[in-house]
Amino acid sequence: MGVAVGSARAEPGRRTTGVLEVGQTADGAPISVPVIIVAGHTPGPTVWIQAGVHGTELTGIVAVMELARGLDPAALAGTVVALPLANVTAFRRWHRFSDLDWMDINRVFPGRGDGSFSERTAKVLGDAVLAQANCFVDVHNASDPRLCALQVIYREGAGAASTASKRLAMSVGWEAVWGSTDAVLVRSLLGVATARGVPSVIIEAGAGEPDAEYLPAIRDGLRNVLVAAGLLEGAVPRLPSYLLLDTWSNLYAGAGGLCRPTVAIGSVVERGAPLVQILNLYGDVVEEIRAPFGPAFVRTLIRPYHPAATGQMVAALLEIKGREAYPE
Repeated sequence: MGVAVGSARAEPGRRTTGVLEVGQTADGAPISVPVIIVAGHTPGPTVWIQAGVHGTELTGIVAVMELARGLDPAALAGTVVALPLANVTAFRRWHRFSDLDWMDINRVFPGRGDGSFSERTAKVLGDAVLAQANCFVDVHNASDPRLCALQVIYREGAGAASTASKRLAMSVGWEAVWGSTDAVLVRSLLGVATARGVPSVIIEAGAGEPDAEYLPAIRDGLRNVLVAAGLLEGAVPRLPSYLLLDTWSNLYAGAGGLCRPTVAIGSVVERGAPLVQILNLYGDVVEEIRAPFGPAFVRTLIRPYHPAATGQMVAALLEIKGREAYPE
């Protein structure tokens, strides 16, 4: 039996569309996730690519939509399942989470068939991925007012699936590769799929609004994944070495005011390096956020002069483990 997701059915040599129903509104109308399937004439692996798990992450939504539109079925050996918008209820309210339960769906996989809306959606999505995907890619970006550096994430600790995921992460062609052991991602679909033996990565870059730098970088990275997975012909990009990242730490404002970053996103900084200044409305620097450890990779920064109150996140760092070449 061929690949089928909801009402979308794979047809060799064609691009087909449909929907995957994940629930109903109070008046009984279906809540459905759009699905695009691009199937080659030649059999091969199935790669599942999705975005919009968080409703305001528009860069990833557009990147997956454009990737699927641009794929030539005649050039594919295998099948691409593309879900540009996995969390439609969050998108409708322009919020990170669904307003039906205000849960982070990417913290409740594998979901529950008798749970809240997000848990039920996670169950439907997770079951479909685990049943049909040979490889899983989840596209994310920072939610405004923050900007996220180019990075690829995979999960450590799952044996052969983690090894394959790491290789896949390096194949994206970006320098920063994060082998996550963080507990917060255990119940992400990345974490669940990897634990169940499906090589999986998160591609993350940019902000809520697509721009000329991050959108093409994500699109190109996704095509590189398809090359690495054997669906497209071509050479996998190999950098001289990759920056291997580990523990994730968020940094928060102690004082309220306007934020002025003093480093570039994606920088490598040492312990004690200044990251963000907080200015009061007289223009005085009332706080300087510094790196609590190093060397560290600047994963996320708040946009210049965006206001922040006490306790709001203004930066995020990743511990640097070292460098490594692409595996032979």
